Amino acid sequence: MGRGIYLVGSAFGNLGGFMGAFTTFSALILESGELFRSAEWLRTAANFTMQNGLGFLALFVGPSLRCLA
Repeated sequence: MGRGIYLVGSAFGNLGGFMGAFTTFSALILESGELFRSAEWLRTAANFTMQNGLGFLALFVGPSLRCLA
């Protein structure tokens, strides 16, 4: 009985995570596209590089911080 409740809760958590990632990626592409269309090449490159660079940094720093706790 308890396992079924956990699976339903897990499904909602996974759906929430997916939707959060989907909207974040959509916002990144929208912002980059708008900068690109307005011919702001330096700002487009900086936006795209910083978003991805900080994302990868968080990917590696996050697990390291967890080990410290």
